[in-house]
Amino acid sequence: MALVTSRHISHDPVSNLKIKVQLKRITSTTVLGNIAETFANPTSTGQEIELMPREEEAGATEEATVSWQEKVLSQREIQLYGDLINCNTVRERHYHDVIEGMRERNEFHHRRIYTCVEEDPAVGDKENMPLTTRNSQALSYLEHKVQLVAAQRMYIMADIGRPRGLPRPEDEVVLCAVTMDTNHVLSITPPFDSTKAHSIENSDGDVWEYTVEQVVQEISDQDQSRELEVMDELFARHSSLLHNMVGSVFTDPPQEGAQRVHVFGEIARAIGFEADNLFVNYSFDLPLGWCVEEEVEMRGKFKPQLEEIEDIIGRLNVFSLFYSV
Repeated sequence: MALVTSRHISHDPVSNLKIKVQLKRITSTTVLGNIAETFANPTSTGQEIELMPREEEAGATEEATVSWQEKVLSQREIQLYGDLINCNTVRERHYHDVIEGMRERNEFHHRRIYTCVEEDPAVGDKENMPLTTRNSQALSYLEHKVQLVAAQRMYIMADIGRPRGLPRPEDEVVLCAVTMDTNHVLSITPPFDSTKAHSIENSDGDVWEYTVEQVVQEISDQDQSRELEVMDELFARHSSLLHNMVGSVFTDPPQEGAQRVHVFGEIARAIGFEADNLFVNYSFDLPLGWCVEEEVEMRGKFKPQLEEIEDIIGRLNVFSLFYSV
């Protein structure tokens, strides 16, 4: 069954992402071959059977924790970029300087797990590499569409060939593929699960299993207390903002069986009056059975700022008032 890709919308900085991969050897055809050869050609003194070097024993594990776009060189890259003649780009010369530093500090050791990051020349070649060797991993229609979205890529890989042999491209496999696109969608294949092991097999028939999990940093009690204080303060500010926007003075609902009606009006114009002496008094009359709230004024007066307008039927002394009541 093909591996599942999990997708998450994340607005957190992707630089905070840390992934731990554990690689474990399950079986080895090299071991079986050594045993068969020993029994087929025994020595008179009783040849001792040595299964394999310590790092090759079945059950041997390697573990690595990497951050987003963190570069870990493979054995083949160390051989290739260790010679300055093979370094043609700024990135390759940088890798050469890193390798020279490793030589000076005597940090060379056989490490299977490495990474391929966005700036690596061969990152595009990893897109169609299967993540297991047990089943076909044909991309679905949706996965093809997702690949068309601009995204940064990163691959956690492993060299599962013989540790003392020359590195071979056919022994380099993808353990985990991670992409972050411009829509803040983080895609991980396979999904994080420390309890689910995935199988891979090298060109010699050796079987390996690996797990992929997200590293969650533990938060101290002090930081947790500070985070709670910030959240409480944020909630208080948000509540205060809503209170100021909505207010706290609300009209009581009408008595049972009654209806409340809000009436808005405007004294729009005056016709046939002399502009110099115009003063407006107004009042409202209510039908039987209606009443108003105590604070509503039913009478009023005002002296308008007059603006003479042209009436559509030719009347004179027409003034606009536009007084809201």
